[in-house]
Amino acid sequence: MSEETKELENYTRRELDEIAESLGLKSVDYPNKRSIAEAILKARAEQRERTEMEQKEESIEIKREVDVRELKEKRTKGTVKDKIVAIKFATNKMREDASKMLQEGVAKLQVGVAKMRGNVAGMQANIRKQNKENLQAVADFQKGVYGIQEGIRSVQLSIKEQITKNKKAKVTFHLGVRELQSFILEQMAKNQEASVAMQKGVKELQAGVEEIRVGIKEMEKGINDHIAESQTYIRNFYG
Repeated sequence: MSEETKELENYTRRELDEIAESLGLKSVDYPNKRSIAEAILKARAEQRERTEMEQKEESIEIKREVDVRELKEKRTKGTVKDKIVAIKFATNKMREDASKMLQEGVAKLQVGVAKMRGNVAGMQANIRKQNKENLQAVADFQKGVYGIQEGIRSVQLSIKEQITKNKKAKVTFHLGVRELQSFILEQMAKNQEASVAMQKGVKELQAGVEEIRVGIKEMEKGINDHIAESQTYIRNFYG
């Protein structure tokens, strides 16, 4: 007989019945004090086991929640960091590619200007020799204009594909266009017979220049929108 059983046997039957009922036992099921005392001890042991098990399960659940929360925090921090790095990389890559393509476009335009000068000079020489060769000179002039238009279309395509803010290249481009316009006007004053063809070439060139200006504005707006979007994302995340 255990010490706990002996201790419970010192209680009155009525006291044992009350203890048994508090543990969910029916006292009428036990004929004597010893049997009810042993039932009480068993019920208490089972109650302690349940309590310990619940505490253990609660501790495991708390630890699991902490682990899940820490994992989510690590993943979130890693995702934000990767996002910021990707945004910076994409922005820098876009600037580099767009700058390179715009520079290539300006180079093509300069080649077109040089080519047109050569064609116009040849045209003047042919006009001075004989009128019959004037038509061919005009055709050569138009060919030079088409070459410049091709260069302009190449620049426009590059701007649409990649946005840039290369102000230096833009200034160089405008200077080249103004120089070309001035040169055409000088040639038109010297060669009245070719003026119709020249005027047509100037109009086409001006239209191409306007398209490039619009493209540059779209380019600058695209860069600003991209930067604003990146800043808004970071600001919204960190509050």
